[in-house]
Amino acid sequence: MALFFDTDSAPEASLRFTILTPTFNRAHTLERVYQSLAAQDRCDFEWLVVDDGSTDGTAGIVTAWQASAPFPIRYVHQSNGHKKVALNTGFKAARGDFTVILDSDDALTADALTIFARAWDDIPADQRHRFSGVRALCISPDGRVIGERFPHAPLDASANDLLYRYRVHGEKLSCDRTDLLRLFPFPEDVEGLVPEQVLWSQISRNYKCRCVNEPVRIYYDTEDSLSRKLALSSYQNDLEGLAYAYSFVLDHDNGWFFINPKILIKVAANRDRFLHHLRRNGSKKRYRIMTKGGRAIALAFGWIGYLLYWRDNARQSR
Repeated sequence: MALFFDTDSAPEASLRFTILTPTFNRAHTLERVYQSLAAQDRCDFEWLVVDDGSTDGTAGIVTAWQASAPFPIRYVHQSNGHKKVALNTGFKAARGDFTVILDSDDALTADALTIFARAWDDIPADQRHRFSGVRALCISPDGRVIGERFPHAPLDASANDLLYRYRVHGEKLSCDRTDLLRLFPFPEDVEGLVPEQVLWSQISRNYKCRCVNEPVRIYYDTEDSLSRKLALSSYQNDLEGLAYAYSFVLDHDNGWFFINPKILIKVAANRDRFLHHLRRNGSKKRYRIMTKGGRAIALAFGWIGYLLYWRDNARQSR
């Protein structure tokens, strides 16, 4: 059950953006998010904080900001259900036309929302129904671009175009139509992390995004960040979510195989790898692949996952 605590907010029609921050025991980093929002050069936004069962005093800190913030803050508390559940809650509750998912340890540049708004407004009005939103760059605290720039800008491409065709990797920040995000909720009956590629894969079927080479997000690589945890291979609690996601991607993205086979070979290998771990743990979930193309890739390259599985076991035994 989610509990809402709102301040007096601007009328819904005047809100162009919802800044959605799912958080869990990040009271020590939320100040950075708040200060970056207070410094924005426009005010047609709300900050929606979805607290996924924190026990570190997050509620008290956000409540204090609600009393003095120059922008509306809405606080939602729910029982711990992982980031995917917090995002679903946020998508349903968002009042802005567009939603920006901003992690609880990052910050926006002062002109981030202006960059997003300008890029969207530059799309001809009669073509905007084909677009999901705008995607832009991330920088480190010292101003270095994190990840790869887009090959040219503006670039109109789907999220899957960026991944498979243009091979643009690294951190980005997306501003997306709230109505579309609501159409593709994350599965809440799957335990652990479900990567966001599940969302972008679905949106990519019918929508492009406008990509600009301007920085909008300041990315902090904190010790307890999700990306660092994944880099350190602490996936044991997320086996289900990862096996689900890799199966989903093989089902939905297999048509990209001949454009960028390397990615889908890795997906097939890791799907098999995590399914072997699940079986070892006694799970009966299989996440079967329904499409012929997805099954063909899984059969051809799944054996690599078996080798990765044994490598994992060898490392754990050491």
